[in-house]
Amino acid sequence: MRHALPLTGFLLAAALIPAAEMHSPDSVAAQAYFYAHSVDDMDRSLAFYRDAVGLKTKFVLSAFPSDRRTKNTQINALTNTPGASFRPVYFALPGNDYGFELLEFTGIERKPMRPRLQDPGATFLILRVRNLDSTLKRLTTAGATLVNAGNAPSQGARSVFVRDPDGFYLLLEQPIRVPAGAPKGDIVGASVGVTVSDTEKTLRFYRDLLGLVPGKPARSADSEQTLGRLAGVTGAKIVVGSMKIPGTTFEPELWEFQDVERQAMHPRMQDPGTSQFTLQFKDPGLARAFLKTTAVEFLSAGVVYDPNGVLILVRGEPPNN
Repeated sequence: MRHALPLTGFLLAAALIPAAEMHSPDSVAAQAYFYAHSVDDMDRSLAFYRDAVGLKTKFVLSAFPSDRRTKNTQINALTNTPGASFRPVYFALPGNDYGFELLEFTGIERKPMRPRLQDPGATFLILRVRNLDSTLKRLTTAGATLVNAGNAPSQGARSVFVRDPDGFYLLLEQPIRVPAGAPKGDIVGASVGVTVSDTEKTLRFYRDLLGLVPGKPARSADSEQTLGRLAGVTGAKIVVGSMKIPGTTFEPELWEFQDVERQAMHPRMQDPGTSQFTLQFKDPGLARAFLKTTAVEFLSAGVVYDPNGVLILVRGEPPNN
């Protein structure tokens, strides 16, 4: 059976072939496999996302069990985590063709990343739910905290930001109407948000280097600062854009906070709070070779930083499991 494998399925190329022209069909992203973040305590995070949030685990690999830590030199090389033990857990995201991955690295020095929502590189999981009140009660009982304690869920299409026990952000939204054909269960849809330092610069990076295209903005321009109040960032104006991989459901929202102080991030894979996208390329060697001709910063031979400090894992077709 063929599965889309995240970090565990990726093998480093023996050699890079000559750089490709921009937008070569073999060197642009064809699919997203996972949106991931690194956690401090996998047992705690697994219980939160499985039992409180209600996400379903996607699959478990025998070589990389979700119930214990494993050492693997290929994973260490790929993630630049020499000597560390690795533990992954994978979830399905309702209504999407990509998943959500939790990563835990132990046996190595770690520095927690706890960005504010306005800081470039902060990311958040967007969950659209049938009943916001019951979801919020479950999550706060399990240790989540409101980002803006004085901000009740907004009216209309009701929404609220919370932080999980690691400080990672979730945006919970209850739509006015649940779309026809929505997945069964409390979670009727999901997507991802990324805080960016500069929307145009971010779009150029993903378009010119990875082959993504601008998407349709999911929200109107924040002229009345309503999104800033929702995010608990006083005085902020937020401009929202999006990008997508054509033919897939991968379409992250890009939030640019304006008129407020912001701090840049430069995380490592092992640091709790680090965010990552695993993107599949038909020819990952070609893609990496092209990226090496640019000013892109590499964490390792197969992982690069985007302009905001989000890590991008460049990988190819998954092997058979």
